[in-house]
Amino acid sequence: QPAFGAQIEEGRSRAKASQNVPANDKPHWSNRADFQGKKEGQVQMFQAVREGRVVVLAAQWSVMSSDWIEVGEVAGSASGGTVDGVSYDHVFPIEMDSMGGGVVKYEIGYNNGDNPYTCAQMFIDKHQLDQANLDQIANYVRNRAGAPPPVLGMDAGGGAAGAGGMGGGGGGGGAAMDTSAASASA
Repeated sequence: QPAFGAQIEEGRSRAKASQNVPANDKPHWSNRADFQGKKEGQVQMFQAVREGRVVVLAAQWSVMSSDWIEVGEVAGSASGGTVDGVSYDHVFPIEMDSMGGGVVKYEIGYNNGDNPYTCAQMFIDKHQLDQANLDQIANYVRNRAGAPPPVLGMDAGGGAAGAGGMGGGGGGGGAAMDTSAASASA
């Protein structure tokens, strides 16, 4: 057992040394039984949600228990922080070419469950950026946060809009649509 404890400590120190580890390409902790280790002490990273944050966990394979033993959270995997005094689950750097030929560095905040397109649009509006950047910024946020693709009818908070979500008459267009109202009679 002392050797196993030393392996766990080694795994913890490796986890602490990691920086900026993306979570979206790691298997989910809840599915760990689907991934058998190959040898005692093998280290594997998994993604998990802890306190509303997507994090990367380091785990070691135990031959005795035929299970992954959680070592701890990988440093640099939780990307939360603040932008302009507002707390977010994730804060990502964005670099944009400036008209003067340099690069302007920004930070974009994103909360789990938010629509990445709404987040990107608010970012574009705030910094008066070209609207053509919307898809690129939204996809960047979605990929970095490990968020699922947005669903039609998704409002700013991530939930589906109600049948009256668009309000008003039949004119004017909007990006969000509630397709469930399409089958209802007027």
